[in-house]
Amino acid sequence: MGRRAQGWKLRWHEDTWQVRWTTQGKRVERSTGCRDRHDRSSAEKAAAQIYSSHVRKGSDGQQRRRASDSEIIQWVARWVASLATRDITRGRYRVYGGCWCRRWTRVSELVDRAIADYVQARLREVGGKAVRNETSALRKFLAFLVHRDQLPEMPAVPVLPASTMGKPGVVKRRTRAPDLSPLEVKRFIAALPERSTRGWPVRARAMVAHETSLRPETLHRLSCPEHYSHGQSVIRVTEEIDKEGFARDVPLSRAARKALDSVCPEEGPIFGRHRLDPYVKAAATKAKLSPVKAEILCMQHMRSAALTHFGERPRATLAGIQYLAGHKDPHTTSRYFRPSFRAASAVIGEDSGESILGSRGKRRKSA
Repeated sequence: MGRRAQGWKLRWHEDTWQVRWTTQGKRVERSTGCRDRHDRSSAEKAAAQIYSSHVRKGSDGQQRRRASDSEIIQWVARWVASLATRDITRGRYRVYGGCWCRRWTRVSELVDRAIADYVQARLREVGGKAVRNETSALRKFLAFLVHRDQLPEMPAVPVLPASTMGKPGVVKRRTRAPDLSPLEVKRFIAALPERSTRGWPVRARAMVAHETSLRPETLHRLSCPEHYSHGQSVIRVTEEIDKEGFARDVPLSRAARKALDSVCPEEGPIFGRHRLDPYVKAAATKAKLSPVKAEILCMQHMRSAALTHFGERPRATLAGIQYLAGHKDPHTTSRYFRPSFRAASAVIGEDSGESILGSRGKRRKSA
């Protein structure tokens, strides 16, 4: 592997700040004209201008035709448009690009130190996982600029270890799902109204969510006849409506088919996107759930309850539950399994218990 290019760097030499960089395998060094060793900020501004001038011109001083000092916002748009990825990923990269455009204006500003400072600033604003995702996208964007001859070399982007925390979230998006028994879920769904004030299905949506464990975002985007038609035995989950891009046919139980057939139109969205919190809170109270469970319950928890209940069934397998959940990693699926008396009873089973007692009784009788 070749040595990674480092962009421009400052160093104090012979009573002045010097800027140096490597281009086409050759080291170039210029004086910034700044002689105050304590005034590094002025030296950095001068260094950026010198490097920018070098990028726009060749080593022979002739103006290059490439737009190496063009605005970043233009190249972000081109980069996102060139990506062969899902719309949800492309949208996330647009958000990242907006952050970069607010930080930098021109391509020539994308140098090692500026990028390192930006990453540190982001860690003071958001969590470490979010910054790791963003830096991964930033590397792809920089590689795109190098490939398009907009940067002479690939700047260094700090690699953040998994232990990097960043800024903790101020507001927790969702609390851990409460442990709901199948009977509690049944009471809760029965307490929901059939439709919202705007006419969207509510009770059928909760039933399908619990019977299939589909994500709320996928349920939002279910449409007829693309994903379901009256009387089908499966829901066709396409790549575009799944968070992980996992296209698959999700089998339906009788209860799920009945709920879908009762609300699905000939054409258009089945459940739509609308607020469900008011109906959830009212139904939780009407179903006489405990105050603790009623306080934190949301429609997302139907998915958590479904996967938990799937795992408690005697013939359940991890592979089957992972498929229903749309998880690519089985460890993600296993997080939904909770130790419980219900799960233990399902493992033992009444038939198993009777057979054990029966065998013991026969032994005693024969003795």
